[in-house]
Amino acid sequence: MLSSPDRTELKKMAVEQVDQHADEIVEIGRTIWRNPELGYKEKKTAALMGDVFDRYGIPHRDGIALTGVKGVLKGRSHEGTIGVAGDMDCVVCPDHPDADLETGGAHSCGHHGQVTALLATAIALASSGVMEHLDGDVQFIGMPAEEYVELDFRKRLVDKGLVDFIGGKASWIALGELDDLDLYLASHSGRLDGRLVGIQRGSTNGFIGKMIRFKGQDAHAGAAPHLGVNALQAAIVGLVALNAQRDTFTEADLIRIHPIITKGGDLVNVVPADVRIETYVRGKTLDAIWSADEKLERSMRAGAMALGAGVEIGTMPGYLPQRPELAVPVVTDLLEENAVALFGETGVKRGDPSEYGTASSDFGDVSHIIPAARITTTGVVGAGHSKDFRVTDEHAAYVAPAKVFVATIVDLLHDGAGLLKQAKASYKPVFTAQGYVNMWKEAMGRAARTG
Repeated sequence: MLSSPDRTELKKMAVEQVDQHADEIVEIGRTIWRNPELGYKEKKTAALMGDVFDRYGIPHRDGIALTGVKGVLKGRSHEGTIGVAGDMDCVVCPDHPDADLETGGAHSCGHHGQVTALLATAIALASSGVMEHLDGDVQFIGMPAEEYVELDFRKRLVDKGLVDFIGGKASWIALGELDDLDLYLASHSGRLDGRLVGIQRGSTNGFIGKMIRFKGQDAHAGAAPHLGVNALQAAIVGLVALNAQRDTFTEADLIRIHPIITKGGDLVNVVPADVRIETYVRGKTLDAIWSADEKLERSMRAGAMALGAGVEIGTMPGYLPQRPELAVPVVTDLLEENAVALFGETGVKRGDPSEYGTASSDFGDVSHIIPAARITTTGVVGAGHSKDFRVTDEHAAYVAPAKVFVATIVDLLHDGAGLLKQAKASYKPVFTAQGYVNMWKEAMGRAARTG
């Protein structure tokens, strides 16, 4: 009987397959880039993922929370399950040169790179035969709706029972689709000052979502404005009142509130009677978020009162903060070791728990429930979510993260999946999946009673 390859050989086999399929992987990335889709609408991306899975004999399901996809490769025994995930959606950036002409959507968020990296990982593991020597399964997760946008559309989906939450990962949690995972691996693009891979060990803000509607009285704007109640002016007064609150937000709480007016009226010669605002209330902790939210609501109600308008304020579950104490050192250290082995010391940015980002991601929600780790990938220039965002090095953006993933998966699932079990044992969840859902339900109930 031939002996099984050792861990080093298995890693080499998997990494070589990433290189051998590099041209195909780059073309996948280009195709997703050319077809940006907004959250819960990612039909083309889901179909592309299904085609790749079919081509490599990877069983899969689609239509999870409308557009999500999950493929599975099984090991020789089942000692645990690792999920490799990528967000499928784009943002609205109509000025981007590659934006969709109809929707204004563009992958200036870099999510196309996440999906490409997870598909590259799937291709390499399926082609190399290493799964026959590993003691666990790998799931390949196409996750819908990470960007918290189009709130009115998403709320209608929730109200109709088509999804459970505005965000995709929360909807998957509610469906129990992450219940069988022992580890969740993900990536995100960023600038790394010439290095290829970064290890994320820091924190991010959390937030809640707000939809605000000012209701006035329409009237002829030229002939009889005195007969109307101007909802737009009420909104402006509310926003000015909110701005007056900003010096009451402490630096330690890292509050960010950034409203947009999504509807400012109907016709220019009619006093605006229906004006709508969307915003997040971001912060470092949920307590800080709720405190800032109280000030936001007071401001909006003050604007309505000043003009004699009505106001409706809706609160929606957002995303939880990413907390450094929930990191799993066994996994982050492995990711770092493999990245250094692949790209050298100068090719890797070692993360630090003190690093803090004031943006948000529903990756934080997953990390409260199961062990989760994320790497930063490069190969891009320009600010995220802007018209200047570009991929300049496709191998760095798509191929390099897949190499880190396959090497780390081999480590975790080799020899009875001992390292995966160690990682799981070291992690203490904040919530069960149902506890997470209940937390948001209770929070929304409190918001409705006090609103």
